[in-house]
Amino acid sequence: MALSGGGIRAAVFHLGVLRRMAEARVLENISVLSTVSGGGLIVGLILSRNNLTWPSSEEFQERIYPELKSVLTTTNLLSLGLVLRNAQQWHHVPFNRARILANFLETRWGIGGKLTDLPAKPFWVINTTSIESGKNWRFSRNFMGDWKFGTHFGPPFSISEALAASAAVPYVIGALKLKLPADGWQAIEPGTRYPTHEIAPHTRTLRLWDGGAYENLGLEPLYKPGGSTVGCDELIVSDASGAFPTIGDDRPKRKPFPGNLFKSRLIQVASYQIRSLRCRQFVDAAVR
Repeated sequence: MALSGGGIRAAVFHLGVLRRMAEARVLENISVLSTVSGGGLIVGLILSRNNLTWPSSEEFQERIYPELKSVLTTTNLLSLGLVLRNAQQWHHVPFNRARILANFLETRWGIGGKLTDLPAKPFWVINTTSIESGKNWRFSRNFMGDWKFGTHFGPPFSISEALAASAAVPYVIGALKLKLPADGWQAIEPGTRYPTHEIAPHTRTLRLWDGGAYENLGLEPLYKPGGSTVGCDELIVSDASGAFPTIGDDRPKRKPFPGNLFKSRLIQVASYQIRSLRCRQFVDAAVR
């Protein structure tokens, strides 16, 4: 199952989709999850409320869904006022706002634990975008990396850090900076994704952007061009991407930054085109 990006709007949307699956008693059938941004936030919340295990359909309906509905409607995750009330976060404001998001995911939403603590099923892939390599950087319980940079099979980071990176919208939150391990990296064969030999990391400091900057649907780890799926027989894509705004729809009354960078039209056009091409490719393959 792929859960798209789209911030808190996407998290709420996916919560409804998962509730419908729980009503149909098929939530247990999910074997692989691929998430971007808001899709990852809702999965992180679900696991945090169930001791880092995937709930049954009954558990989700009776306990998890009511708790998450309350969290999403009553708990502010990130705002200027919230940051100002937490003085320990002030030093992150100018240059590493994604670190604030990671901290609040732990302290306000209770998403704790390391990536290595994640359950084996469903196998969860958290998608981000590497500024250094320009590729789809992935986190999971037993690996992190991308095919160009290399793969590390012992990710030392927390779940909240991976989720913050996946939701780090360019120009709004900005990239999350991570200090990488010096060794343990393997080169990956792009066609097979098998490790071939040990390599040194290209850099020790990595900057990760929102996974939606690369591909917002989360399809990349689960579907390959030509119609083949990876690790599953059936694939559900929950797309909570926002509608493409026409000229004037997204024009704010006040522009907080010169040039209105946080609503860059170039990013909107490119992201919409990528999504459209991905959808057409996937639907065409399914029809065939």
